[in-house]
Amino acid sequence: MSRLAPSGSGDDQKVQNAWLLSGSEDTGSPPHHGARGRASRTFRGAFREPVPRTAPSGPGQTHRIRRRREIVMGSPIQRGQARIPRPGGPGPSGSRLDAAARAADDTGVLQVAPTVTGFAPATGSPDGGTPVTITGTEFVNVQSVSIAGVEAAAFTVDSPTSITATTAAAATGTSGPVAVTTPDGTGASAASFTYVAAPAVTGFVPVAGPPSGGTAVEITGSDFTNVTGVSVAGQPVASYTVNSSTGITAVTAPAPLGSSGPVTVTTLYGTGSSGGVFTYVSEPTTTTVVVETVPAYCGDDVVITATVTSPTGPVTTGTLTFLVTENGPVQVLAPDASGQASATFTDLPVGLRHAVAVYEPADDGHLSSASAVTPVTVSAAPTTTTVTAVPNPADPAESVLLTATVAGPPGHPGTPTGTVTFSAVGGGVLGSAELTGGQAQITTSGLPAGTTTVQADYEGDTCFGASSGTVDVVVNPPAPTLLTATPATIRLRSNGTFVIRNVSATLTSGGTPLPGQTIHFAINTGTGTHPLGQAVTDATGKATLPDTTVPNALATSQTYQAEFLGTATYAPASATGSITFQPFPILP
Repeated sequence: MSRLAPSGSGDDQKVQNAWLLSGSEDTGSPPHHGARGRASRTFRGAFREPVPRTAPSGPGQTHRIRRRREIVMGSPIQRGQARIPRPGGPGPSGSRLDAAARAADDTGVLQVAPTVTGFAPATGSPDGGTPVTITGTEFVNVQSVSIAGVEAAAFTVDSPTSITATTAAAATGTSGPVAVTTPDGTGASAASFTYVAAPAVTGFVPVAGPPSGGTAVEITGSDFTNVTGVSVAGQPVASYTVNSSTGITAVTAPAPLGSSGPVTVTTLYGTGSSGGVFTYVSEPTTTTVVVETVPAYCGDDVVITATVTSPTGPVTTGTLTFLVTENGPVQVLAPDASGQASATFTDLPVGLRHAVAVYEPADDGHLSSASAVTPVTVSAAPTTTTVTAVPNPADPAESVLLTATVAGPPGHPGTPTGTVTFSAVGGGVLGSAELTGGQAQITTSGLPAGTTTVQADYEGDTCFGASSGTVDVVVNPPAPTLLTATPATIRLRSNGTFVIRNVSATLTSGGTPLPGQTIHFAINTGTGTHPLGQAVTDATGKATLPDTTVPNALATSQTYQAEFLGTATYAPASATGSITFQPFPILP
């Protein structure tokens, strides 16, 4: 075995670091050791790389190996033939091409084994069938290809540097280099190919979804590595995310209603399917209703909100029909992105009603549903009644203006109408009046002196509730009065009867005469009084009784009584006058 070192110039073809592995001489005479001649021989055998696998280009070229062990240009030879001086020493034992050299035949063909420099992919299914692209050199007359020690099921030599092979079945976990064998030898990769298990699907949730798609399906299993596809019920999913080697989140694509089948995960190494099935069904829905306006008063806008949900979330398609009982209006609305719609009802009269919302789907992805019947109570708007009195305090017998103002809740639309009744608490009705612009008024002068509580009662109307209010009215007490009586006499008449003369009394208040007031007169009998009559005070406040006949039995009475009963303005007063019996002279 000889090493071919680089040398030569001109027509020399240089080959670096080539080892001559074996050969035999031709008919030329070999030179003796150390001679200068150029004896030669023909070599049949193999060279260690990088000896070219084909002869140098150009006509009339040969490989001659001089004593200095270099390859030079010469006469034509076949591939692998060379002329060399006798071997100059041993080559490296155990060389990669030793086997090729030993297998060289007598034709003188140079045998070069293939090399495997790379392959892809690096893993495959234990079921086989994985296409593997192999790159390298000397893929000529390929006899076999093995992958991880297992003969390939098939292979195609695409070029001297490329092979496409298909793996055969092997046990999970089998690993080893990729090897290519030709008549010139076997080349193996430095890296290993590994048989990886196919995926397994052990479960998934949920087990059903709408035909519109969009259902997020959580898939559990094993060996979710190099996933190439996911299908649900035979339908490729719209999207999927491999969360880990044991978990995938997939989103279903649209499919016909009723479609059913397993969940399938496909990787480079095979396909795994679930034992259970996923079914495309119309999702049930739930509709709920909430009365937003609480409390609801007559005249308020009553807002009712309906919400539609399904097991997978809010329902955003279809329509919601709102109904209010007792011939209430009907409204049809579409749910928003949160699955809600709100209907506003106006001018609902006072009373109890019921509301219901009915959901109708837009497609077969959902089922219809209706809410529970929900009470809607519209109440009469509460009112407040305030009462004022002018003037307050008032003088006795002075006219007082009573005003009742009736109002609804702050900000509530509308104005109360109806009747307000005024009365003195503990007394009688003072009067009533209709509301105009929310107010009712009456005038009274019949309140007694002192404090009187006046109450105003609003009876309510179809939209506003009843209410009451009070005010304390103060009436000043009557002015004090003073009554003074003058002395009187009883005289005898010629006819035998008796008369009382000069009966009078003067009424004043604060020193001021009170004209036009009635004064009552009576004789004190000792056991009571005997009325004499009454007179009205004149401009001076004096009331005078004319001569009045008295019973004979009273002829000797000593006093008489003058009394002012009082008015709303003036306090009552009384006075006692003396009586003198004067029998003579006798009056006519």
